[in-house]
Amino acid sequence: MKKPHLLFVVGTTAVGKSDFAVEVSELFNALHEEYLQPEIINTDSVAFFEGVQIGAAKPSEDLLARAPHHLVGHVKKAAKYTAGEFRRDALQLLEERNAECRNFLAVGGSGFYVQALEKGMYDVADPSEEVKFALAQDVAEIGMVELYEELRKRDPETHARLNANDHYRILRALEVLRSDSQGRTMGKIREDFERSRPPAPFHVSKIGLFRDRTVLREKVTERTRRMLKEGFIDEVIALREEGLGPWSPMMSVGYKEIQAMLDGELAKSELEQAIVTSTMQLAKSQMTWFKRDSEIEWFNPDSSWEEAKSFALAKLEEKA
Repeated sequence: MKKPHLLFVVGTTAVGKSDFAVEVSELFNALHEEYLQPEIINTDSVAFFEGVQIGAAKPSEDLLARAPHHLVGHVKKAAKYTAGEFRRDALQLLEERNAECRNFLAVGGSGFYVQALEKGMYDVADPSEEVKFALAQDVAEIGMVELYEELRKRDPETHARLNANDHYRILRALEVLRSDSQGRTMGKIREDFERSRPPAPFHVSKIGLFRDRTVLREKVTERTRRMLKEGFIDEVIALREEGLGPWSPMMSVGYKEIQAMLDGELAKSELEQAIVTSTMQLAKSQMTWFKRDSEIEWFNPDSSWEEAKSFALAKLEEKA
């Protein structure tokens, strides 16, 4: 059986990835009635969960009706969902649907989940309670300066990347070193994984959408105002009443700012701007992540929407 084809549609938040993917899916379907319509796999980490709707910017009912979507709102409230679990579910889906559908669009801006699906994940041993306890003792007895020096001696590469005040990552790196049976650094674990990684069970193409910073801020501001008008605050209040304040989606952009307002830490008059600022910071980190991948072909939807669709269509046709 032929491998399925996965076209990754990536980019920042508020850039139009969902609309773009549905239009491409519809266009392919209209031109190639001999094949099933390409199906969409969500790779956005907040949209996996039920109960978060407005702030998650999930595809609208109209978009969901126009193309088959998978892994949207399938994780129950209060549950956790790791990148490894997502990859397992996505691969199972591809295996089940491959007999009928050849082309899929993986759509979202969560770079870590995109990477997990495309390349797999390497195993890092969870630190034992003994390792955690010993490290806590060392923090108390010899201090972070000495532990930072231990990291320099045992893992110079990670040491060079970390600021001396980044205590969390310093301790995490030492946990890895002290937990791995071979005393490998995170870099060595990654290197060993890359060397032995089997080929992906699907063909891969990639397209990225970006907007000029000024235009993106305007779009983010418009979307934030719309979300607040549609009842975003009430959504957060309802989830908090269910005891879901500490739940991971409630720590994401928009939700955390509304929680801060409800807790009296942020004035309501400052809420919109706080969400816009956090969203723009998220967009910057998303672009930093995706720009590392030289295989992504980039398009500005404000000037090259049709060109981008033609590129995506050609990629789908190659593997049909």
